[in-house]
Amino acid sequence: MTSRIRMLHAVSTAFGALLVAILLVSPTRMDAACAITATRSTGIAPLAIQFDAVSTTMAASTRPFHDVDYVWDFGDASAGTWSTTGRSRNTAFGPVAGHVFLTGGTFTVTCTARDSAGNTSSASLAITVTDADAGYAGTKTRCISRSGDFADAPTGADLITTTDLTSQITWLNAAAGRRLLLRAGETWTYASTFGGYWLSTAHSMIGAFGAGAAPNFVLQAQSQYSALFTAAANDVRITGLKIVGSGTGTRGLQCTTGGEDTLIMGCEVTNSDLALVTEIDRSYLFDNNVHDIISYGLYMAGTRSVVLGNQIVNISGFHNIRIVAMKRSTVSENIVRWNGSGYHCIKLHAATYTGSNSYSEQIVLSGNVIQGTSGLVISPQNSSYDERIRDVLVERSTFIGTPNDTWLVHVAATSTTFRNNIIDSSSQNGNAEAFEVAQRGVEPAPDMIEAYNNVFIKNGNSDTNYHPIAYTGTINGAVRNNIIYCATFTGTLQTGWDIGSQGVSSNNLVYFPKTPSLCDDGTGTHVATNPLFVSVDASNADYLKLQSTSPAIDRGHAGTTARRDYAGTIRSQGSAPDLGIYEYTSGTVAPVVTSFTPTSGPGGTSVTITGTNFTGATAVAFNGIAATYTVNSSTQITASVPTGATTGIITVTTAGGSATSATSFTVSVAPTITSFTPTSGPVGTSVTITGTNFTGATGVAFHGIAATYTVNSSTQITAFVPTGATTGAITVTTAGGSATSATSFTVSAAPTITAFTPASGPVGTAVTITGTGFTGATAVAFSGTAATYTVNSATKITATVPTGVTTGVITVTTAGGTATSASVFTVKAILIVTVSDSGGSGCGFGSIVSLLVCTPMLGLRTGRRKPTSSKDME
Repeated sequence: MTSRIRMLHAVSTAFGALLVAILLVSPTRMDAACAITATRSTGIAPLAIQFDAVSTTMAASTRPFHDVDYVWDFGDASAGTWSTTGRSRNTAFGPVAGHVFLTGGTFTVTCTARDSAGNTSSASLAITVTDADAGYAGTKTRCISRSGDFADAPTGADLITTTDLTSQITWLNAAAGRRLLLRAGETWTYASTFGGYWLSTAHSMIGAFGAGAAPNFVLQAQSQYSALFTAAANDVRITGLKIVGSGTGTRGLQCTTGGEDTLIMGCEVTNSDLALVTEIDRSYLFDNNVHDIISYGLYMAGTRSVVLGNQIVNISGFHNIRIVAMKRSTVSENIVRWNGSGYHCIKLHAATYTGSNSYSEQIVLSGNVIQGTSGLVISPQNSSYDERIRDVLVERSTFIGTPNDTWLVHVAATSTTFRNNIIDSSSQNGNAEAFEVAQRGVEPAPDMIEAYNNVFIKNGNSDTNYHPIAYTGTINGAVRNNIIYCATFTGTLQTGWDIGSQGVSSNNLVYFPKTPSLCDDGTGTHVATNPLFVSVDASNADYLKLQSTSPAIDRGHAGTTARRDYAGTIRSQGSAPDLGIYEYTSGTVAPVVTSFTPTSGPGGTSVTITGTNFTGATAVAFNGIAATYTVNSSTQITASVPTGATTGIITVTTAGGSATSATSFTVSVAPTITSFTPTSGPVGTSVTITGTNFTGATGVAFHGIAATYTVNSSTQITAFVPTGATTGAITVTTAGGSATSATSFTVSAAPTITAFTPASGPVGTAVTITGTGFTGATAVAFSGTAATYTVNSATKITATVPTGVTTGVITVTTAGGTATSASVFTVKAILIVTVSDSGGSGCGFGSIVSLLVCTPMLGLRTGRRKPTSSKDME
């Protein structure tokens, strides 16, 4: 490991957190106090914020980080769902959380805390977000394009056609609060042997504009120690880029010393040595796609940091995610798969121990899907380092084994809670362990390690030994309410674990039909009792839920800290909590609607509703109008906006009650076109369209050809006749549908000149011009000089060669444009002869003749004059 990477161990331990606001909302008891903080309360979208409730105190809890239930509502109903796990972005669980506000507005963030005695307390704070186009208004935004395509660029932005990115980064860094947007779909090449682009000014942003694929950066011969873009100032945003390295020696994006509150969002990094590096406090990685990387997918250090909704897969050399010295942070809703042999999908360790401030601590890992060699490791770097970790919460995650795994989760820490997780070891070979707790080296032995309400699965692979829970040494903790499911496993099962003199083990159901003596129905009786899952197929929406007759129902120990189940349902629903990851509800628990997407649309729109306790839903309504729907899972419903629905709240009804959305669904009404003016014109003509329901229009077309336009109001649009348009109807499209004009707009076609005759002649010559589109011609010119003319028909014009003309092309102009002849009209010269004689008796001997070539005079003139010089006598 290079000395630079080892320097990550020295990251500052100062939290530097900003306490934005604490508003206590009706606690049920004076000794129940939910206290929340946020890293900031205002900023420009996309605005990333870390929240925590680690200072919460509750009446029945001595370890509130672990055994208090925390539910976050970010007040952002349009946040949608995570592309990785499908869960709502508007909701989070646990004492630490993070969110990105993508749009402007004022949002009320609320956390509700609940302890084992049922005491509850809520706290709220307001977040004010400025829309990005307003925050980076006008020339604070610069859009650059290699090709000069600026479609969909923000209004008022500087538009620069260039292939020189270096000068544009200089512009971005010249003042705080600037935004540089690159044209979507264009490719940039970076070939420097050292360095990269440093984003060194606060509140700056680099991203993309326009439709299409992300701007693509191809890296060549780049130094291993510098990324393409390095954020080195406060509040830097890097969004929507694709970075393709050239293998060894190339690095993608990084956040380095000198800043905080850096956001990397929606980026793709591939074929690089190291994809993402963050060495600062308050760094945020959201919704990125990292794949096919040589060394590390993400190397990270810092306090109050957030890793949410990322996909980090196919890391051939080392760890997918390696975290050093992290505090008060969350790694949630990520998909982390496939890593180098001998390394781990996620490695969490600490700086070398120098005192209590050097712990990695207060970390939440929630909702992740982890598949690869030794999926999650929470321990020192190796046996030689005294690195200490405490207060870690791992919940609602799925761990999937691979053939080379020794174990799926390894813990060498203190105060770690592992609950509501799925651990599937079916693909592991050899001596497989699922959840191992053991001392790594010189650090203190693990202590207070709790494993509650997990499901351990091992099927197939008869040539292996399987140890689902392995506490090595004398380790205090608790192992309760778990299900160990080995229905088709024919190898050797080991169920012994040593959890220390203060530890407890109870209420664990072990199902291993091969050896009934190793089974346990959860009460200590060795009976091969099937837990009766609804489905053991991971692709089924009811995977690992309990059937109504399951022996796991009401069999759990009531003293566990698993206050909610895998789906967020409150435990207990019966006389005691159920075993495994799900509580059986039978539809008796009131549902909760947390969000829905999209937030608007016409009748027939498919809307995904996210919440809890949806199983057995009996009705869904939009502002009181019943809708058709499908219950996808206990946390998700897909409904269709019904005919006749109007803007209003969404309601979900189950046997347990009804839930309403906090915000309204906007029913989009189809637009209408009543008139337009003018009714005809050439390409480029400005046309005013009048009608209704134009707000939010997504398209205007002339006879099917898309036009540029401005929505002036809900009843008026100004559009421009596009290139390629032909005579036909005008259409306006909104989220509510499309409107078509009753009459056609006549596109004035440009004229054409196919021939003219004669091809030459003097001034005054009558010229017949043939072609198309001559009706209504407004001008005819010879070599730019206007001529008199008569429009004989749409295909014929008669024009007179004008005085003062020279040889050149003929042009015909109409409302549809100007046509130019392919060949020139040749203007002939005129010969003028002047004759006189000295005697004045006519032309004869002794006469004087003067010759003059004259253009454009017409005719022959004769006369008499006396010679005026010897020249005339020649």
